[in-house]
Amino acid sequence: MKKIFKLYHRARLSYTDTLKKELRAVLSDKAVLGVFISTGFIVMVLYAYIYSKEVVREIPVAVVDEDNSAMSRQYIQMLDATEQVQVVPGFYSIPQAEDAFFKRDVKGVLYIPDSFSEDVRKGRQADVAVHADASYMLYYRQVLTAVNFVNGYFNAGIDIKKLMASGYTEEQARVINTPVTYSVVTLYNPASGYGTYIIPMVTALVVQVVLLMAIGILGGSRRESSQHHFLFPRALKRGGTIPILFGKASVYAILYFLLLILQLGLVFTFFVIPVRAGLGDLFLFMLPYFLSVVFLGIFLTGLFRYREDAIMALIFTTLPMLMLSGLSYPVEGFSPFFQKLSWIFPSTWGMKGFVKLTQMGVPLQDVAVEWKALWWQALIYFILASMVLKGLVRSTWRKG
Repeated sequence: MKKIFKLYHRARLSYTDTLKKELRAVLSDKAVLGVFISTGFIVMVLYAYIYSKEVVREIPVAVVDEDNSAMSRQYIQMLDATEQVQVVPGFYSIPQAEDAFFKRDVKGVLYIPDSFSEDVRKGRQADVAVHADASYMLYYRQVLTAVNFVNGYFNAGIDIKKLMASGYTEEQARVINTPVTYSVVTLYNPASGYGTYIIPMVTALVVQVVLLMAIGILGGSRRESSQHHFLFPRALKRGGTIPILFGKASVYAILYFLLLILQLGLVFTFFVIPVRAGLGDLFLFMLPYFLSVVFLGIFLTGLFRYREDAIMALIFTTLPMLMLSGLSYPVEGFSPFFQKLSWIFPSTWGMKGFVKLTQMGVPLQDVAVEWKALWWQALIYFILASMVLKGLVRSTWRKG
């Protein structure tokens, strides 16, 4: 019993000693502290502000109307009335509109041929040509949405008038023209806003980027000055790395929990980004996410001989992590190889669960797959981090 108590006492002392040293190192290192403050909070504020408009509206579109009839003008007025686009007048030829398009003065061109109204009156299919800027998917989507919306109403108006001319009442004509109606319920993101979509995902991804960079910078500094055996002398003892690793993890978890509270309480509230999860469920889910990222970061410190190495490594790996996370493209659309490759990053599971909790409002049991995956990652990276820490302490001990 005395032996167990003695081991517990040593582990507790090692844990508290590591916690104090790590906290002191973080607070005294301007680069690490800057990473937490600037990247962790200021960047999130800037992201939220940039995307605060949510939806791109009133996109300038050039219209070339060669028909110049009452019917074509009505079509143009209906297009200009949509919230997606704004018709820019004064274009009389395709070359003129193309010139404005390539100068980026307009984001799309609509061409109405001179046979437009005549084709409609004679019952022939009238064609309009739409040139949309597909290099920006939001511009492309909004222009096509506006044109499809106008086409639907314009065609329906013509059909209803024909049916009424045949003796049907207006109500009968509407029912015949549209036998099936539908209603759209936009779940989780009623405004279909880009900010509401991307900010929660970026918030979860920033956790990984900030923690890996902070741990890498600090680990590189210690390896550069050969401090590991002075800071963690008990790491070579049996089970000695356990309290040390949890002491280090506690510091980063506490700091980022504080940042997360600020992000959810201030940034999300100010920019009206919904949070549909309770803090208890959210913190329970984020705990293995923090641990897995921290242990991954400690494991990677074995690769960083200098603090600059951590910054360079994160610069080169952030884009692959971003792409594999599912932020820019759904993970389900990847090839099987890249789907499995994405599983090694905590952000892949962390972002999924974070979005489900905060945006979909699901209970914790509905993110059990992601939660278990993060715990498995935390365990695997803990073992790897323990091996690396022992190796670093042993190597610096020999040098000392």
